[in-house]
Amino acid sequence: SVCSGGTLVVCPLAMATTSGFRLLFQQGKWYHYLGGVTVTVGANLGFLYGMGRCYRWWFEDDLRTSRAFRDHYGQPTEAQRLHVFRCAAKDWDRTIGMVERACADNHRKEWLPKARGDVLEVAMGTGRCMEMIATSKDVRSYVGIDVLEEMLEVAREKLSGLQIPARVEKVRIG
Repeated sequence: SVCSGGTLVVCPLAMATTSGFRLLFQQGKWYHYLGGVTVTVGANLGFLYGMGRCYRWWFEDDLRTSRAFRDHYGQPTEAQRLHVFRCAAKDWDRTIGMVERACADNHRKEWLPKARGDVLEVAMGTGRCMEMIATSKDVRSYVGIDVLEEMLEVAREKLSGLQIPARVEKVRIG
């Protein structure tokens, strides 16, 4: 629309039906629009910067604590790491599943139904991907492997609902 003064301005809000918006955009000057955009962008950037600083401040103690723990005790061994997953297997879908639903499930929903042929999933855990892979019409069979029997026990409970031949197996490393 052309505002007073002959300046060409593209304003999506100029299409507003209320006369107040129309009047604002008909009588506005270029610096009014620039000021509005500046305030809007500045407020959003300030908010994001503030959230980033808050996040860093909130977790700084956790980072210091975990670094001090690693410096004193060293990195966890493979046996210690696997022990954590063994203990968490029964409740894995319920606890970590909330975090995965917020982050990883969108990627799973996009990529896994595109699987085709005979599918092998390595480090399958409790079978959270298995359920989505099995929804693909082009998958003929599924095999999932993991090193922890506790995780596979949870995955085996999900096998009965699949429409394709599927099995899970424990593998030994080393």
